[in-house]
Amino acid sequence: MDVLRLPPPPSDKQYQLWVIVDGTPADMGVFEAILTGNTLQEIPFVENPQAFTVTLEKRGGSPTPTLEEMVVIGNFVST
Repeated sequence: MDVLRLPPPPSDKQYQLWVIVDGTPADMGVFEAILTGNTLQEIPFVENPQAFTVTLEKRGGSPTPTLEEMVVIGNFVST
């Protein structure tokens, strides 16, 4: 995942990655927007993902995504 285009979040917020599998979001952890150096961040392997999304959450993350704070969504296309 490349976080280069994500703006720095407010100091009380943090980005959180979600994977959608069988229509259900699963937490993949919180991360910082790194704006210098290597902006690629490794993410865990997930079998049969339908989509990935990033939300802006309170620091430490949330047990469920805050859809009003969704900043990225990408459908997974297998080749």
